[in-house]
Amino acid sequence: MIFIIGIPSLLSQGKVDFFSHLGFYKDRDFLSFVSDMCDLSLTVGGCILCIFIRYRWKIANMNEELSIGNPGFMGSLVQKYINFMISWVCPVLLGLLSVLIIYDKFVGL
Repeated sequence: MIFIIGIPSLLSQGKVDFFSHLGFYKDRDFLSFVSDMCDLSLTVGGCILCIFIRYRWKIANMNEELSIGNPGFMGSLVQKYINFMISWVCPVLLGLLSVLIIYDKFVGL
C-alpha cells in the first residue's frame, strides 16, 4: 500500500504530463505541486480557523479555554492582543496571502 501511494513521488523526477493536459501547472513535477498545495492549505486553513473562532465558537469561549491553562490570561494585554489579531488581522492577512499564492502558483503572475 505504501509503495502504491509513493508511485507519484517516485515518478516525479521531471515534468508530469497529467498537469499539462489539464491546462495549468505546466513544466512542474509532482512534488512541487504537493509543496504548493501545502502552502495553500496552511494559509486557507488558518484563515478558516480564525473565522470559525470569531463567528461560530466565539471569542469568549476561546478566552475561557486559554484561561484554564493560565489564570492570569483574563483581562491581560495578551488577551486583548490575541482577540484583536484573531478577529481582524489574521483573517485578512491569511486570506490575502491565500489569494496571492493562488495567483502565483496556479495562475502564474
